[in-house]
Amino acid sequence: MFAILVCGLLAFSTNIQAQKIAHLNSMELLSSLTEWKAAEKQLETYASQLQKDLEAKEKKLVADYQSFMQRVEQGGVTPVEQQQKADDFRKRQMELEQEQMGAQQKLMKKEQELSEPIKDKVVVAIEAVAKAEGYTYVLDMSVGSVLYADPGADITTQVRAKL
Repeated sequence: MFAILVCGLLAFSTNIQAQKIAHLNSMELLSSLTEWKAAEKQLETYASQLQKDLEAKEKKLVADYQSFMQRVEQGGVTPVEQQQKADDFRKRQMELEQEQMGAQQKLMKKEQELSEPIKDKVVVAIEAVAKAEGYTYVLDMSVGSVLYADPGADITTQVRAKL
């Protein structure tokens, strides 16, 4: 029984020693890519436009509400009209909130649309470098899950060159 355990441990340790491991920092890699920077700028512009549109709608709603409240204070509005306008303002407020949620979803979709092709390209380059260099594993240092990594095994520069 002990001999089987020792043989198993020796086989396991031999298998581990045969593994070649490298690492890179995907965040550093992505942020160094021109197309990533362009995608970030495009996303920022898109987000800014969505924000401007929402702010304009909110500003219009507030202005309409304030104008209506002035009419109420002046006594030029019937109770029935007050109720109708209150309902209208609540409806417009809810619509604005739904548009804000929709804008968040649009932004997330746009981010994915812009980043996925770049990430896919990076994965292909990582796989090419790993296969060419004979690495069994490539670890991503940007997630912080590695306790030790030999700086000599960093393939970020080679992957960047492949891109």
